[in-house]
Amino acid sequence: FLFYYGLQHAISAFKSTEVLALGDQATEHFVQVLMICLAFTWLNPHVYLDTVILIGSISTQYSLGKGWFTLGAVLASWFFFFCLGYGAKILTPWFQHPKAWKILDAIIACTMWAIALSLIVSIWFSYIALRNCFGMKPAYYLRYLSMIFNILFSWK
Repeated sequence: FLFYYGLQHAISAFKSTEVLALGDQATEHFVQVLMICLAFTWLNPHVYLDTVILIGSISTQYSLGKGWFTLGAVLASWFFFFCLGYGAKILTPWFQHPKAWKILDAIIACTMWAIALSLIVSIWFSYIALRNCFGMKPAYYLRYLSMIFNILFSWK
């Protein structure tokens, strides 16, 4: 999947001529903007996955400094979204040129290929390590990986 996704962006980097075209923006009322913001915040499942599950499980490691951990998590989130919003505003003129989109697509392609390659290398080296330690054959290695996967991701 990652190689294919990278290939899509590599092709787009060479062939695409798309740009960010800004349309006439009507002024929005404060209440409309506030409702859209609240809907994106509270109806987004990632809000609950990230804050409750991910950050919540990490926070259990900091029993003495929970207040500092909470403050750090809140400030990091605020800083991220602040940079995201103003970064988009700053980069808008740049992304009105096709060359910027080609550069972004090339970066995405290289990133996807690097992640895919690192996963393949990781699996290969773990296979070599298991083969050297236990003398496992490839068929046993796949069976061993599926057993580990079942243990890690069985929700009983």
